[in-house]
Amino acid sequence: LKLSYSYVKGSVQHQLEVAVVKDRKLELEHFLRTNQPQHLVWWENLQNPESGAWLKSIPKIPKFQMSNKDFSSALRYRCFFPISGINEGIRCNCANKPVVDKLGHHLATGCAIGGTRAKTHDGVVLELRDILRYCGLQTKVEERGLFRITNPNSNNRPDITVTDPPGSVFKTLAIDVGVTSPLTGYNNPEFYRLYTGIAAKNMAADKKAKYARIGAQANELQFLPFILESTGFIHEDAIAYLHRLADIASDSRGIPSRVLYNYFVKRLSLRLQCGIANSINRRLEMVKSHNSAGMHDPSFASEVVLAL
Repeated sequence: LKLSYSYVKGSVQHQLEVAVVKDRKLELEHFLRTNQPQHLVWWENLQNPESGAWLKSIPKIPKFQMSNKDFSSALRYRCFFPISGINEGIRCNCANKPVVDKLGHHLATGCAIGGTRAKTHDGVVLELRDILRYCGLQTKVEERGLFRITNPNSNNRPDITVTDPPGSVFKTLAIDVGVTSPLTGYNNPEFYRLYTGIAAKNMAADKKAKYARIGAQANELQFLPFILESTGFIHEDAIAYLHRLADIASDSRGIPSRVLYNYFVKRLSLRLQCGIANSINRRLEMVKSHNSAGMHDPSFASEVVLAL
């Protein structure tokens, strides 16, 4: 291997580093594909700048700050490391009473008890709403009566509606936010045909089919699925819309659209990871409390057990 300084490729040392990292990455991917395909799915979904945007945010303002406990859990979740405090064999108190995985995936996105999963979703919704308002757009959250043309009794409500969206022939843009895990559907044999963002793509397709079925277009609504995976991966439709928002805000605020796009992604990324970490930590407290309930039940006292 002959290397020399290049204005494009950089110094010899830099070129060697790039080559070594590339080889190590290929070795890791081969090992995971052979031995830990589930881990490979996770790894693949981290290979984009949006997934790690929250780690690049400088915590100078409250929007970019996390508690030490949440940061620790978010970092462990990202790295596929065991979450501190999840003991072997502990069971969740949701319907099927599953054993809680030590990586925290059930607590983060698999369990609806306690409303923590919904709070993660709602946090992303409110963050996106604030971004839209920053761009000068008029918004409402969970607006009612949008499907009255085809069904006056419909209770369907998108997460966010934007009035008079720029560049659209429709008067209203309906946005439905979704958060999913990249491991969703992992037990399906077809899932082994890996590609990045499969879970987000499937959820986006489901939401598009739903809004087509309930008559979004017939009710003069433009629809946008805004899907994120719990790794931080953002679906292509949402990426395109964030770029559009950055262009809109750039014209009015005189800030380069690239800077605004990165700022929007950091805000969404951090809000998502705060929600996931908080969901893990709060649900873990609830689960531990439920699992230890028997320790405080008088019927489990030693003298009672021995007497019987």
